Amino acid sequence: MSRPTALTAVPTLAHLLERPERVADVSPATAGVLLAQIAPLQTALLARVLGSVNRQSDAIDRCISVETTAARLGVSRQWIYKHRATLPFVRQIGSRIRCREAGVTAWLEGQRSA
Repeated sequence: MSRPTALTAVPTLAHLLERPERVADVSPATAGVLLAQIAPLQTALLARVLGSVNRQSDAIDRCISVETTAARLGVSRQWIYKHRATLPFVRQIGSRIRCREAGVTAWLEGQRSA
């Protein structure tokens, strides 16, 4: 005669928000499913935050030079040019690039919290 096995309830996202320590009870496969469920929400929330930052700063945003940007970031001008395609605050204006001051500030804050 086989012995009945106890079923353990899989924590839902709501339960994990209330008690994050329960993540230890989640299997890797279930963790993957939960991550897939929250990915669209995380993306939408991030877009909302960034959209809010952009709207608030548009009125006071100004372009600053690569030299000024490099000094604020503590990097070289060459670093800015090398990474310009991945830096969200860089704008190409003809053959020159300029950087959105509010974008530089937001990017720096994001780097500090990462």
